[in-house]
Parts: sequence; C-alpha cells; structure tokens
Amino acid sequence: MRRCYSYNRRHFDNLEQDEVIEECRLFLLKKFGKNGYAREKMYFEDEEYNKYLEDITELAENKELFNKKIKIINN
Repeated sequence: MRRCYSYNRRHFDNLEQDEVIEECRLFLLKKFGKNGYAREKMYFEDEEYNKYLEDITELAENKELFNKKIKIINN
C-alpha cells in the first residue's frame, strides 16, 4: 500500500489524494483480488502468501476501511 501510493503520487501529480487512493485500491484488486494476476504466479503452496492474498483482497473490497488504512500507512 505504501509503494502503490508513493508511485501514484510521483507519476500522477494531477490527481487529488482521494483519486490516488482509489487508483491504489483498484490496482491492488486487479493484482491480488479474487481473479488477480498475482494469484496465478505462485507455483507452490505458501500459506503465508495465501493469507496475505485473502487479507489484502478483503481490505481492498471494503472501500471505506481501505481509505482509512492507506491514510494511516502513508500519513
């Protein structure tokens, strides 16, 4: 979440903070969500990674909670 926010702030300086946060949320869903491309990149069972995938997906699907958490993480 920190890296995504930082990247979007640097590369899309015309976006407002809420727009940057929404871009991050949508990107994380695209990458780690239920049909995300990162889920297909694991070639062995990793319980810790699977837990991360579930946690980040659940967080990104909850827009209000995601907004609160990303603001805390990125000050």
